[in-house]
Amino acid sequence: MHFDVLIKNGLVIDGAGTAGARLDVGINGNRIAAVGHDLGTMAFKTIDAAGLAVTPGFIDIKTHSDFTLPINPKAESKVRQGVTTEIIGHCGFSVAPCLPGKVQLLKDYLNPSAPWLPFRERSFSEYLDTFPAAAVNAGMLVGHNTLRLMVMGMNDRAPSSAEMKEMIALLEEGLDAGALGMASGLGTTPGSYAA
Repeated sequence: MHFDVLIKNGLVIDGAGTAGARLDVGINGNRIAAVGHDLGTMAFKTIDAAGLAVTPGFIDIKTHSDFTLPINPKAESKVRQGVTTEIIGHCGFSVAPCLPGKVQLLKDYLNPSAPWLPFRERSFSEYLDTFPAAAVNAGMLVGHNTLRLMVMGMNDRAPSSAEMKEMIALLEEGLDAGALGMASGLGTTPGSYAA
């Protein structure tokens, strides 16, 4: 069989929980076409991975790359470590949604962590649609602190029934748009004001 890329002699660790094995990996297009012993030499490009591990991409489940991927979409520091997917929007912080009239509030809140980010009114759906293509996959979370900030500001109190409904609606909009879930940050304000 002919491959676009043939990775030979690597210690293949497939993530199934079994011990690694010295195998070859043949790739055609964007897909693994074969894994096995001595897949031959027919390939446009051959990589000798002797002494190296060959693994599926790693998922970094706790990052703040929503602050860095917009300015460094190549994500070299992650890719060089084998990270192919990042879950972002942690600690209750997300850059969206940003409701009308609340841009400065969100900017003041997140600016110490990401002064380079442009803040503007947008729904979570608009945020996802305009997030730059990056070298890593990005799974987004809606931040509880951001939801609370958009609806209640920095008020240290329980939400009214109407405010709770508004936060739930904003979260549901984010989930419907493709967010993977909600991240809480109960150690930081305003999330720490939640009961």
